[in-house]
Amino acid sequence: MDRALSCSITSIIRRKICQAYIKSWLISLKKINKKEERIKNASKNRKK
Repeated sequence: MDRALSCSITSIIRRKICQAYIKSWLISLKKINKKEERIKNASKNRKK
């Protein structure tokens, strides 16, 4: 019983860590995309 309980707790913690990691990864991806968009827009403005 205790073993099953500790197993479920560790799996929940692992899932939470995974979700947090994925969220931070997605946020960093969005930031990179925004930077790339800004660079693209800047180069477009220069061409005009």
